Amino acid sequence: MSLWVPRRGVRPGPPTASPFRVYMRLSDLFPTVEEDWTTFRELLNSLSRTDSVFWAARLNLIVSHPGDAPHRDRQAFAYREFLNSHQRQLADRFIRDHGPADWVALFFRGQLLELVRWLVLFSRDRPNDGTTFEDPLVREKFVQAALIASKIWEKRVFGDKFGIGNDLYQAQLQSLPVWRRNVEENDPAPELEVSLGRSSLLFERYLPSHLPTFGEDFRSRVGLSLEQYLLCAAGLICQYQNPRLNSGVFDSHSFAVDTLYGNQFATYLVGFSQTLDELERALWPTAEKHAIAGQIKTEDVPAFTFRPLRGRPVLRANDGRAIIVDPHLFSDSLTAGPLFTVARKERAGDDVFRAFGYAVEDYVCDVLRRMYPSDSPVLAKRLSCRVSLVVGSERCEIDACLNDVGDLVVFEIKAVWLPEDEIQASDPKQYIALLRKKYGVTRDGGQVKGIGQLARALDMVIRSNRSEFDAVRRIYPVLLVYDPFVASPVHGGFLARELRDLLGKMTIDQTGGGTARIEDLILMTVEELEVLESSVGSFRLLDLLGDYSRASAGRETSLRNFMATSRYRDSFKHNRTLSETAHALLTRAAREIFGVTV
Repeated sequence: MSLWVPRRGVRPGPPTASPFRVYMRLSDLFPTVEEDWTTFRELLNSLSRTDSVFWAARLNLIVSHPGDAPHRDRQAFAYREFLNSHQRQLADRFIRDHGPADWVALFFRGQLLELVRWLVLFSRDRPNDGTTFEDPLVREKFVQAALIASKIWEKRVFGDKFGIGNDLYQAQLQSLPVWRRNVEENDPAPELEVSLGRSSLLFERYLPSHLPTFGEDFRSRVGLSLEQYLLCAAGLICQYQNPRLNSGVFDSHSFAVDTLYGNQFATYLVGFSQTLDELERALWPTAEKHAIAGQIKTEDVPAFTFRPLRGRPVLRANDGRAIIVDPHLFSDSLTAGPLFTVARKERAGDDVFRAFGYAVEDYVCDVLRRMYPSDSPVLAKRLSCRVSLVVGSERCEIDACLNDVGDLVVFEIKAVWLPEDEIQASDPKQYIALLRKKYGVTRDGGQVKGIGQLARALDMVIRSNRSEFDAVRRIYPVLLVYDPFVASPVHGGFLARELRDLLGKMTIDQTGGGTARIEDLILMTVEELEVLESSVGSFRLLDLLGDYSRASAGRETSLRNFMATSRYRDSFKHNRTLSETAHALLTRAAREIFGVTV
């Protein structure tokens, strides 16, 4: 049997910039085909459902999964498989007019997920399902349906959120939920082995210290231990990412059937996979089906939530074919799924999420400790975690503090999520209120989170008489978040402005007689910190933060995009801790599930 298992530490994992693509439209390749609702339904009705959904998932693996292949090569595969010579000429003309090739896309993640949504509603399996895409006419109709799905996706995500006149800041506020949805639906997926390693560390090592019953609660919900769950996921990754197969498709009937994990993987599929009929029922409630059955306009399409796909990211057909519908949602199911599985059916759900928040704080502090070890008898201790500050009758705790004599980095760590239903709300004011509730200060002052806690910590640092702060001349406030989409474009600028408003125009008078400058808020994700962990030997973290502060004074550019395009780009290395943790699981899965020694 041929399996894919990465060699330890070969994937460097530098961040990639958020994608900004030019998408082909139906008229660019098929100028005589009407781009309307009737045509879309007719195309969907003509396609065999399972074949079409699985091809959408295969293409999603190719265009959205991270890897060494450049974007243009991934798209070139789609051109070869789905376009005839005349259509490829039209595509080449489009690229010449709108290129370079790395900017142009025929297929993209948001479009393909939108297409899956409609395929499960309007398509049904045809007698020769499994071989229908051998017909060039079927592939042509699939492309046409996908290009119309692009328009539906565009209307759903962007709407009319950019018509705000000349007020740039109001335009940015209006666009906040748009940027989040755009990045959430088009970002390349994280490396699945990185997600696997993080899941193992958080749920097996860190969370049980704050919630000792978590492992048993998970087993009672799923029927698998956390270890069994992770090994099943590791085995699935070995099959899904196998470059020799180049399809992502596996046989769920025979997967691990002759091993000790046969029954366990069957249990895994019960909890984390679904048939297309089950997906249809989850995506399309009965009332919506009746409404859609009539003649509607593409701009009146109902909201689309990923929750049914995120909870069960594996699709399976009646004949045993199975595939991960989206690598990003599968990654989410690894890094957050076990938590939501327990919290969803646990009355004390708030306690579960609170414990997870503490676990993420522990995890982040250990990452920072590996970056700045304190066991040297010569070097002064620079990093402190859970620093308690007292000024008069006031008390606060700083999650982590990095003191580099003249420079001070103050970390506030937040492991929370924005409810997906509220993200989909069309009113940007609701989204802004949600951001303030989870990461800031509500307008009535009733809740103080994230940047509100940072502002309080900065004020306490200023007014404290602790000697270690005497030489500080510059302070970098860092909000470190677990949800990567909070760091979508424009969000950093919004939260930085919120922090500035909280602080006012503060100039810090130090006990030493000097002054210190508070830089604008830096929004950092756990993923970015993991990349930095093994890379700070090649450069100083303070140099990167300083360069970023100068390059993006208003934080219009995200830290991720700066890292991906800065002079530091070639210095980023794989995270050794995550790599070794994931490699152990993947090699064990290969040996115990497939009988293959790697």
